[in-house]
Amino acid sequence: MREATFPGKLPDWSLSTRSEPSRRQALSEPKITATLISDYISEHRSPSPLDSLTSRERNILQLVVEGSSSAQVADILAFSPKTVDTYRSRIKQKLGIHDLPALVKFAIQHGYHFDRVESP
Repeated sequence: MREATFPGKLPDWSLSTRSEPSRRQALSEPKITATLISDYISEHRSPSPLDSLTSRERNILQLVVEGSSSAQVADILAFSPKTVDTYRSRIKQKLGIHDLPALVKFAIQHGYHFDRVESP
């Protein structure tokens, strides 16, 4: 049964069927603690600018940052070089970057992982 709540006093939410030690034990479970921490971090994390990119843009970014030319990226992904250039321009515009060295620096600073990209 709950008590009346008055300013400055917290309600008693205890359940009559559970003993005090078992409630404390349930709250100290490592799995619950890890879940709470993970949820808190994900809710309060600022989004990465890389999150604004589509998966195709991230694939092209990866290849470009690894040193592939537009022609090489086009061969790998079966696009025309002009399409790759359009993607590159769009990526730089979304990220507010104007040249390739700054793009590489940005990707490294934001923890971009350079995994191998599979062609579609």
